[in-house]
Amino acid sequence: MMEKEELLKLIRRADKAYYEDSAPILSDAEYDVLRRQFIDTYGTAELDYVPTDVAMSDADFVHPYEVISLGKVKAGDEAAMRAWLEKTEGTVTFLPVHLQKKEDGCTVVSYKIDGRLLVVTRGDGKLGKVLSNLPARYASAPFTADFPIRSEAIFTKSDYEAIQQEREAAGLEPFKNIRNAVSGVIQSKEKSPYLDRVTFVAYDVLGSPMTVTEKNAYIKEHTNYTPVTDVYCETEAEVLEAVPRLFAKWDKEDHPIDGVVVKSDARDALSVFGTTGHHPLHSFAYKAEQEGFATVLRSIEWQVGREKITAVAHFDPVEIDGTTVARASVANMGIIRDKGLSLGAKILVIKSNQIIPFVERVLEPGDTPIAAPTHCPSCGQPLVEENDVLFCVNEKCRARLIQNADYLGSKKVLNIKGLSESTLEKLVAADKLRIPFDILKLKAEDFLALEGFKEKSAQNLAASIEGSKQGVELSRFVAACCIPHIGASVGEILAESFPTWEALNAALADETHDFSTLEGIGEVTNGLLHSEAFRQAFAELHAYIEPVGKASTPSAGGASYTFVITGKLSKPRSHYEALIKAAGSKVTGSVSKNTDYLLCEDENSESTKAKKARALGITVISEDQLEAILSGAKQEKPPVS
Repeated sequence: MMEKEELLKLIRRADKAYYEDSAPILSDAEYDVLRRQFIDTYGTAELDYVPTDVAMSDADFVHPYEVISLGKVKAGDEAAMRAWLEKTEGTVTFLPVHLQKKEDGCTVVSYKIDGRLLVVTRGDGKLGKVLSNLPARYASAPFTADFPIRSEAIFTKSDYEAIQQEREAAGLEPFKNIRNAVSGVIQSKEKSPYLDRVTFVAYDVLGSPMTVTEKNAYIKEHTNYTPVTDVYCETEAEVLEAVPRLFAKWDKEDHPIDGVVVKSDARDALSVFGTTGHHPLHSFAYKAEQEGFATVLRSIEWQVGREKITAVAHFDPVEIDGTTVARASVANMGIIRDKGLSLGAKILVIKSNQIIPFVERVLEPGDTPIAAPTHCPSCGQPLVEENDVLFCVNEKCRARLIQNADYLGSKKVLNIKGLSESTLEKLVAADKLRIPFDILKLKAEDFLALEGFKEKSAQNLAASIEGSKQGVELSRFVAACCIPHIGASVGEILAESFPTWEALNAALADETHDFSTLEGIGEVTNGLLHSEAFRQAFAELHAYIEPVGKASTPSAGGASYTFVITGKLSKPRSHYEALIKAAGSKVTGSVSKNTDYLLCEDENSESTKAKKARALGITVISEDQLEAILSGAKQEKPPVS
């Protein structure tokens, strides 16, 4: 398995290449596998975003409801399909369901703000970018929906083919693929000549407890968007028969698709079934197997990450959609053993519209077994193997040092602009970098001594380092400690409970303090937080950076509470979320022992969440009671309903 932060870095780099640059570096299959590997190994604590549709540097809109991606089921995996279809939550069943085309385009969400239409890209699921230009037929048409409408912006296949022919005739470079084409057209600051050929296919109403049937009707009534193709199924047998048949049928039609979406028609299904943090549990996407190419595995290259040694397969070059590819990650010895890989083996590489393939399986065995390295390729020290993963435990390993320093300067952590791996390599060679934190004490003269640096570039990088130390939130400070598996997401959870560095440091010094009582932190992470390595890094980093606590506004009642919102309310859910957050409290998606209040239409509700809340001794409140709590009219919690 690839080292955690290296895997995150690769996934995010792939997002930028695919959605922003229109120059993909990963195949669809490999991208999905890497995300799945991350979730299976590390959970979702660090993977707190969905693949981006556009560059986040221009993000300027906060989605009131997180726009998350779907879980996936591969074609032919009937057992996985049944597992979804047979789910129940209390008395609520997953069936009946709606089957919908999974349109292959760019996700957008439409809002009515101050009476006008605002269309926003999905972004990272939390922050998106407002589109500067809209297709004329949408910009001039009434949009009367009070709830956000989620759609897919697409080109039809026939329009895309016509556009490619027009570009060729004009001597312009053709688009990479249909999805990247529409993504680039709708986010262009200058109105594209192809903009009016973009179609919005609407398929969801966000923040509403409506059933899918009701949402479909709502979309038709309040927008002029194209409704998604929809088929209703009542039984498991119907679904198992219909999904592969419809996929084959729809794939031949004019709308580009990359699967079939299966959605529960239960009322308030998202709240009832909940989410994993990565995807919702009230729907999933059926995706067909991709065509593969046969080639021969020639060698394995071992690469050093922040602590793990990962494997890259090199094979005879194959042409995939006009691009020559000859390597792919195979992660670790466990994958190599499970797939039965050996040098000289004939392997199947997944076909996609992208560049780097994924090794699907062995077609014919090779003649040379692949042995795990016994020593680090960088420092030469003995490796340790644990659960099929190889670790370099040498804290002074040059490659590990460079990877950790690169992580420290990454955008997610301290955002040191202009700091590259090549510069880090030069610093290590010049003996100016022995631990990652050494970066924070470097001055312009240190960079001037390196090959390739001039006065201005040295001063700019030094200024970037100084600037990176200012206004560092406690959550990013935690990530900057460079301890694997303790990233910004864990930092955000800690910052919610510990307002200052001193408060968190006191808890770290208390060996009896149990961080696993915080929602999102488990026993493994609790152990890492109490490790000598983390506590030492936490103290050492403080010599360079004075972090700032998370800003919060005390509630009018003098307290901060955790709310869960469920069911149909008189106003959009975003209205109540805004009220709660403005009062210094927070909203979470699921009921737990850390929840203070469950807000629903009726405090006597018998919904699944209401029953769970009462079982945990959590107060169930109505809208009127919420306003009283937030206004400070009631200093004590109302009695449990």
